[in-house]
Amino acid sequence: MCTSQYLTEIVKCFDVNCCQKVQISFFHTVPSRFLPTPIPVCQTVEGLKAPINRADSDNYKFSSLFAAQILKADELLPRSVGSSYKVLPYYLYCHSVQSVLPTRVCKHCSLYFAFNVILKKHIIGVHKITGKCQS
Repeated sequence: MCTSQYLTEIVKCFDVNCCQKVQISFFHTVPSRFLPTPIPVCQTVEGLKAPINRADSDNYKFSSLFAAQILKADELLPRSVGSSYKVLPYYLYCHSVQSVLPTRVCKHCSLYFAFNVILKKHIIGVHKITGKCQS
């Protein structure tokens, strides 16, 4: 399961003891099992590039699902954005969520969590740190 602020993806696993055999071609279409992070891109003289932040994205367009799967985020994103996360948040370029993204990233492992409650449970459970969660 993958959770984000506005979207929850529940995907079958490949274990036939847990889930029935997949009857559709979803895993052929989306081999990573979860939808890729939508990243707006613009053609520049250096190739396709993503904006530094959402405010700069007027001339940028979101690619199709198939193009998004082929594009490599580490080549598109500015270094300041790409190196901030271990796993890119699904809503990296969503205007309504962008202001809270830094407060929802684990400072120990750089994983993004859709909700601060889940982040706090992660910090206590995985990193064995109790007390107030710091951004």
